[in-house]
Amino acid sequence: MFDWGSNALHELLRTDTLDFEHAKTKIHRPAMFNNTDELITRLMTSRPYHKAVIFTDNAGADVTLGVLPFARYLIQCGTNVILAPNSQPAINDITEPELLALLTKVQRIDPVIRDAIKAKQLAVYGTGSSSPCLDLRRIDERLVRHSRDADLVVIIGMGRAIHTNFYARFNCDVVKMAVFKNFMAAQVVGAHIYDAMCLFTPKSADTRIMDGAPS
Repeated sequence: MFDWGSNALHELLRTDTLDFEHAKTKIHRPAMFNNTDELITRLMTSRPYHKAVIFTDNAGADVTLGVLPFARYLIQCGTNVILAPNSQPAINDITEPELLALLTKVQRIDPVIRDAIKAKQLAVYGTGSSSPCLDLRRIDERLVRHSRDADLVVIIGMGRAIHTNFYARFNCDVVKMAVFKNFMAAQVVGAHIYDAMCLFTPKSADTRIMDGAPS
């Protein structure tokens, strides 16, 4: 919910009237945009993913209480994890240098993260972008090279998962996670403002591989 790029939230943030309890009352989870149970079932009952690429979103609570614990869980399952933040600043999105600095602090208190970094099971590669959106045709070649054998892609954030990749299809499992914070974007796909989206789509036989997309 912390997003300087959303007009719907800008006034709440400006007037300091958006706290955690207030935010919880606004979030809705309609079934048409949320099949979290299928994702949980896949994670709990099938073989671990070989490699996951997680396109990160906001700095702050988003990455420390959301992305890193999820990455940590995947690591403990035996999955190699690539975190893919922006290379340059955009609104309040975390950048590659900021995420590397954060991981330096996290590994001091968390042996799971420390050992994963040491074993190269956890890595950070910037997208090459300075935008809250995500154009998979134009991501950094280094990220492309290290992501070629990924079998899970996770795209987080309204700009990345809704505005630019809502209809994108992949040749691997994909999770798109965001909150609708733009009235027009929500209306186009039949959502309401502040609907939460967690869409898990398994690899499909008729996927269209996008240039530059992890495969």
